[in-house]
Amino acid sequence: MAWKAYDVAVYYARWYSVLAQVFQFLTLVLSVVIIVFTVLYTQRCNEGEDAKIDDCLKMSMSENATEGIIFSFSVAMSFVLSLDAYLIPFSRALHLKSGAAELESIIWLYRAPAGIRWCRPSLVGDCGSRQNSFPCAWPHTAVTRLNFGLRL
Repeated sequence: MAWKAYDVAVYYARWYSVLAQVFQFLTLVLSVVIIVFTVLYTQRCNEGEDAKIDDCLKMSMSENATEGIIFSFSVAMSFVLSLDAYLIPFSRALHLKSGAAELESIIWLYRAPAGIRWCRPSLVGDCGSRQNSFPCAWPHTAVTRLNFGLRL
């Protein structure tokens, strides 16, 4: 049952992480598009006074169309940022990953116990006639951790 909860936490953490990356990508793309259209709008040639300047841009779009495009992309950017603030996918992904790691640690503590071991009389001679339900203290030199061969 605990592994199912772990799998659900990892699945949703991955999903929220992907969602956070999508929001970050959309924010970046919309920012670049808004900046490009704003620069184009500010560098356009006015029909009367700036027509003689070589540095101005002659755009085929009207002034109202450019303003509408900038406004539309600004509204799209505010919508993406509000969804990002409402869902908080990055923070949720971090919390779910942390919870999954903590749950995995707890699960493995019960699956691979260290320290006081439950002994069987047939395997350990110093337990005497105790049954499986009594703990048997093993000497610290017999316990290894992480299979590196290090003795405690």
